Amino acid sequence: VDGDVEHYQIQQYNSKYVLADAYEFASLEDLVSCFRNQLFYGKTKLRYPVTPQLVERFCM
Repeated sequence: VDGDVEHYQIQQYNSKYVLADAYEFASLEDLVSCFRNQLFYGKTKLRYPVTPQLVERFCM
């Protein structure tokens, strides 16, 4: 449903971002790029990675 927030654990091993031991990405940008066109965990498409600047903007 639009507006719902779900949380997923992304591990970081050897400078790679890992999801459920099935996917490895060099950066969060690469992870988001992969799931822009296919469903993330079969539920939703991702739009953009969260950056420190974005967090600061929304937490003010």
